[in-house]
Amino acid sequence: MRGFGRRHRGRRPSEKRPAIERNSIAARGFFAEATFMASLMTTTLRILLLAGVFLFVCGSTFAKNRKSPGLVVKWKDVPAAVQATMEANTAGGKVKEVQKETVNNSIFYCAEVKGTDGKWSKVYVKETGDLIRIEPDNARNKRKHKPLFGD
Repeated sequence: MRGFGRRHRGRRPSEKRPAIERNSIAARGFFAEATFMASLMTTTLRILLLAGVFLFVCGSTFAKNRKSPGLVVKWKDVPAAVQATMEANTAGGKVKEVQKETVNNSIFYCAEVKGTDGKWSKVYVKETGDLIRIEPDNARNKRKHKPLFGD
């Protein structure tokens, strides 16, 4: 059983490992390459981590500033004066969605209306029932499928 212990590893206890000189080819080749690779991986990891933190912190700055959509309100929860003004200004169209929005502490309602001709429009009404404006919903009208042939 002698010689199988971890301490000996095939050498007698009196023998020492041959020392590798610092400037020898073996020392420069393997150990220098290993330390270079370790420092390269560490540097690469730091750069990637720094880039990730930069994108996370500054991502909201580069993002498109979009107006937050208003709160969608059911038709039965819309005040009667606002309902009357919206129905009077839809020109026979149907109100599909109503949003409640607040700007400068004033509340108004925005209704998306699909007209009888298939065109979408938006009707803006104050909480008191006063009409603010009516405008076409150009984004929705452009997305609408156009027929290839005929009218």
